[in-house]
Formats: sequence, structure tokens, C-alpha cells
Amino acid sequence: MTTPLHRGFDHFALRAADFDVTVRFGTEALGFTVAYACTSSGVVGRSASR
Repeated sequence: MTTPLHRGFDHFALRAADFDVTVRFGTEALGFTVAYACTSSGVVGRSASR
């Protein structure tokens, strides 16, 4: 049995100076939707995923 060859991206990360502006650009200009957003206690930063 062979393992199928995976193509494409599983995920990627972008660091942004202004998180809210970056999310707004992704949603308004690129048509993305935020499927999940979170913050972590004790960690500076937030994340959102599509």
C-alpha cells in the first residue's frame, strides 16, 4: 500500500503588525471568512483561521 502524495497547503501563518487590519483585508478584499478565532492566556497575540 502506498501513501498518497499530498499537494497544496495544509496551513500557513502570517505575522501582522495590526491583526484587526489584516483580518479585515482578508475578509473584505480577499473574500475569506473567519472560521475560528482565539486568544491564549499568557501569550501576546491572537489567531484566526479559515
